[in-house]
Amino acid sequence: MKIVYIDVDDTTFDLVPHWVDEFLRQYPECEDPRLKGWYDWDIAPLIPAEYQDRFWDILGNPELYDRVPLIPGALEGVQAIRAMGARVVFVTSAVNGHAGVKLRKLVQHGLLDTVVRNRDYIETFDKSLLRGDLIIDDRPQTCRKFVQANGRYTALLYLRPPAIRPDYRRGLPNASDWTGVVEMTRKLLNREYPSYERR
Repeated sequence: MKIVYIDVDDTTFDLVPHWVDEFLRQYPECEDPRLKGWYDWDIAPLIPAEYQDRFWDILGNPELYDRVPLIPGALEGVQAIRAMGARVVFVTSAVNGHAGVKLRKLVQHGLLDTVVRNRDYIETFDKSLLRGDLIIDDRPQTCRKFVQANGRYTALLYLRPPAIRPDYRRGLPNASDWTGVVEMTRKLLNREYPSYERR
C-alpha cells in the first residue's frame, strides 16, 4: 500500500490567516503583515520585532486551533486519495501547547476516525525522517528535503493563497486547490511525471 503524508497547517486547515486575524484583534495598532507583499509560506518575519514574542504566544495558545477552518475541498480530497488505495497519514509539527490539538481537530472534521491510538497521525518537526511515496505540504523546504530522502517526484507543493514566489515552486509538482491536489496525487502515484523543471 502506498503511503501519502499530508501536512495539517495551511494544507488541511487554514491556520495562518486565522492566526494573523487573532494577532490583529489583540494588537490593532499593527499593520496587517499580509499587505506587505507576503509571497512566502512564512509570515512571521513580517511581524514587527517588538511584537514577535506576542505573535508566537498566540500560536502557542491551544484554543487558537478551535476556530481554524478546514480548507475547502480537503475532506473530499483526502477521501479521494484514500479511494486510490493509499494510506493517508497526517504529519505536522506542534508548538508547545498544540500537542494532540490537531489530532482532535482532524477527528472532529471526519478526516480521522478516532483520537485513541491513531496510527495515521504523526507530530514531528523534521519530516525528512519519514519514508513514503508522497508528501503534500505547503512548505517548499519540506518538500525538497522529503524528495532528497525519498526520491524524485515524491513531494507535492500545496500553493495556499497567496501563491508563493515562482522560484519557491520551481521543480516541484504543485497545486493551488484540493481538486488539483487530487489530480496531481493520482498522476504522481501512477508515475505519470509531468515536467516542472522550468516552472
